[in-house]
Amino acid sequence: MRSPVLGTVRSILATATAGALLLTGLPTGQAAAQPHRSHQSHQPPQHHAAAERATVVRVGTFNINAGLPVDRWRQAVYDFSLLVDVGGLQEAAGKDKAHALETMPGVGSYVSKRFLQEPVIWNRDAFMLLRGRSPKIAAGRMVESKTGPGLVRQPATLATVVRLRSRTSGETVSVLNVHLLSGAVNAGKRLPGVPRRFGMYRDQVRNLGKLVRKEKRWAGGPVWLVGDFNVNYGRDKAVRNRSLAYATMRRKGLVASWEARKGQLKPGQGSGSRGGAYLDVIWSQRKARSVAVHRDERFRVSDHYPVVSAYAAP
Repeated sequence: MRSPVLGTVRSILATATAGALLLTGLPTGQAAAQPHRSHQSHQPPQHHAAAERATVVRVGTFNINAGLPVDRWRQAVYDFSLLVDVGGLQEAAGKDKAHALETMPGVGSYVSKRFLQEPVIWNRDAFMLLRGRSPKIAAGRMVESKTGPGLVRQPATLATVVRLRSRTSGETVSVLNVHLLSGAVNAGKRLPGVPRRFGMYRDQVRNLGKLVRKEKRWAGGPVWLVGDFNVNYGRDKAVRNRSLAYATMRRKGLVASWEARKGQLKPGQGSGSRGGAYLDVIWSQRKARSVAVHRDERFRVSDHYPVVSAYAAP
């Protein structure tokens, strides 16, 4: 059990971080969701954090480069944790990084022992763990290489599924975290010449849809699906290939948090740090109040920037 001192430190740090982002004009899902606060208020920071948690939950996703040194990785993840109440990480490879999560102040985490790469994290003041697991969403197989002719072995794809309970309302929620296969689709369409890769991607999406349906039946509150889908959301929505993420998740009743931008997705403003593609998505059956990409220096550690959205609290 984390001590009350650490909880207070985390609340103060989160408040200071949001204030700094507002002063610099950088986007923040937390800042967008915060209610107006009178300058005359003398309530302590932890009271504000508890009050905000009663109305808003911040959900995020962040694909961090697997090769990042542990110390730099730990700092970037901790900075990310201050912006979210629930989040998914991708490419979090290695036991050292799993240990870094376990010892991170104020952060609860689930890392599957058989699948270290996609942890789910949460604010311990906001949620408690009920159960975590890592179900298979696509069998391993030989697929086309992305670097040259011939086939390569692609291991089975696992998702991370975490069931949580809100400490404020007692409501149960579910979080699914995924990293789908790259080099199978582009601009909302299957890539030519890679039928094996596309077949595996199609299996990932189809079985992910089944997981979503199962978690919706279980959860009393919202289900959040987060991760790197390796397809540009705007083009996926425009094309609506029935085998890809947009069409599949819409059939399951989910809405992407990018829709908080009222459908106006400007080119180059997504989470990809190179071309600004909208690769990282937060889905839920509830509509997001806001969505923000965090491009400040702390998160320039990968070819992805973190995405954070605000939702009505369960």
